[in-house]
Amino acid sequence: MVQSDSPEIIELARQLTSGVKNEYEAVTVITNHVADAIKYTFNLPKYDALYTLKTKSGNCQNFAHLSIALLRSMGIPARIVGGITLKDSWKVPIVARNSIVQSMGQGGHAWMEIYFPDLGWLSYDPQQSRQFTSTRHIKQTHGLDSRDITDTWRGAL
Repeated sequence: MVQSDSPEIIELARQLTSGVKNEYEAVTVITNHVADAIKYTFNLPKYDALYTLKTKSGNCQNFAHLSIALLRSMGIPARIVGGITLKDSWKVPIVARNSIVQSMGQGGHAWMEIYFPDLGWLSYDPQQSRQFTSTRHIKQTHGLDSRDITDTWRGAL
């Protein structure tokens, strides 16, 4: 689901990271591109990176798979995270302005972690304009792609 060896993925990653000076800058341009270029859509037939790139649409898994594919194609380790988000808005103080308000739906969600050699695995939400994850992102699992993290629930009477 993360086609990081695809020529289309490799070419886009090279274009996006042309001129960057370090891993952090590469991560920033790639994740900002995905957040800006992909439109959130429900009930998709596919969740892989190439489908997302071609249709420019997807859900949280699609956003994560495309971001991870672009990052991995540049040699940056990334993995998908599965968990839940809580719906209560959270006011986040920032330096440039007084604050921004993060709000999301409540329920199952996928985001990602990116490995920085000097910091370890850092959490990024590729749907957020600042790739911000908060205490309202509750991690349950992580893996190579969503097939590694998907839970199946069944009820019985």
